[in-house]
Amino acid sequence: MSMLLAACGGNGNTKGTPDAGSTGAPGTGAEATAAAEPVKLEFWTIALQPTFNDYFNNLITQYEGSHPGVTVEWKDYPYDAISQRLLTSTASGKSPDVVNLNTEFASQLGSKGALLNLNEYLTDEQAKSYFEGIYNSTVFDGKAYALPWYTGTEVLFMNKKLVEKAGLDPANPPQTREELVEWARQVHEKPEQPGMPSSWSPSCSRSTESRS
Repeated sequence: MSMLLAACGGNGNTKGTPDAGSTGAPGTGAEATAAAEPVKLEFWTIALQPTFNDYFNNLITQYEGSHPGVTVEWKDYPYDAISQRLLTSTASGKSPDVVNLNTEFASQLGSKGALLNLNEYLTDEQAKSYFEGIYNSTVFDGKAYALPWYTGTEVLFMNKKLVEKAGLDPANPPQTREELVEWARQVHEKPEQPGMPSSWSPSCSRSTESRS
């Protein structure tokens, strides 16, 4: 799964942003005034309440304590509702500042210019703190639109008898999703043998999170 940052302060909160006419010198002019004003960050997750209430409430309290003037508003939505809510909020210019999504949807939003390119803010040390393969799963067109939050391992189960009856070798399983679909097609073509490709991960039940 991925932690995303919505581009351009999508929730419409412009407090804390320097004036266009500011010189940018720290602690001077409009910038100093804006920096002293309160900031509200909107954070969305997928079906994590109430199981993880204590964890996130503690995390938010720690963050707010180390960032005076910043308030985090946490909103949690069911898996089947968050995608449409996010598309609607993005179209209206009121998207959340941080949102938990799967990598497929991150790619979709990134291609529409709805997410912040984190390459402009991450140091090399921060980027390298992730395993390379996991980190790269959130990079699209050379831009890091998300940070990995957690991941899981997919497992392939098969009925060896059905596979063998279809003339396939269970000791040489499919290596790609395309090959998996082809296996299912071949099994399905045999009389009275249903063939259905499906994947499941013990740590990615949709009752808690969406997974790639």
